Amino acid sequence: MHAQDDSKVLRALAHASETRMTDSRSPRIDDGALAAVIAAQLAKAKSDLYAQMMMAGFTTERGWRISEQLRHLSEGTVWTFRPIHSREPQPDLEVSVAIDHEGRLIEP
Repeated sequence: MHAQDDSKVLRALAHASETRMTDSRSPRIDDGALAAVIAAQLAKAKSDLYAQMMMAGFTTERGWRISEQLRHLSEGTVWTFRPIHSREPQPDLEVSVAIDHEGRLIEP
């Protein structure tokens, strides 16, 4: 992940934290900004995993790919990314992004 990409994530997070009122009792985050934050976090997670894979020698040239798993839990939704190969055993390496039912990022 480059510094420029990190600044895009920070700008998206700042924008998403600005709220609008849907009624007098419930603040709501702008859906477009929220989607941008989630998309940025997913891209960052995949980029971080890819960098770890390259350092471990799990390159695309050697047949390694990134597997994506989506799970819906009582706490929210979790995306999990892992290296996968058609003939090699799967290493103990993964990166996850979780959001609650309101679309807020859940810290690990």
